[in-house]
Amino acid sequence: MATQIQRSTEPFFKPFKGPKVSVRTPLRKESEKRQGERVIYSEKRKAYLETHTFSEFDGCARLATDIHHKEKRGAHYLDESTFFAACRQHHNWIHQNPAEAKEMVLLV
Repeated sequence: MATQIQRSTEPFFKPFKGPKVSVRTPLRKESEKRQGERVIYSEKRKAYLETHTFSEFDGCARLATDIHHKEKRGAHYLDESTFFAACRQHHNWIHQNPAEAKEMVLLV
């Protein structure tokens, strides 16, 4: 008497389907709070540059185009006491020479 061997219909190796990828909503580029602060900052920046037309850097007679923040912008983003009107050249110089800028109290 012959016994029959039952063969499986499933393949020996299961095909690889790849990792499961969940679909996520993209992160906001900016929080709603920061968006509101940006609007306020824009108004403050414009008013500050109207009253401080020229660069506040000693010996510079160029028009001020930038607002430099003497302290980090996080908590002091809207604090006008940390604003410093600067021309683009001196604003770049401040960030390229942090040790000298700290001596001049342009960076805290």
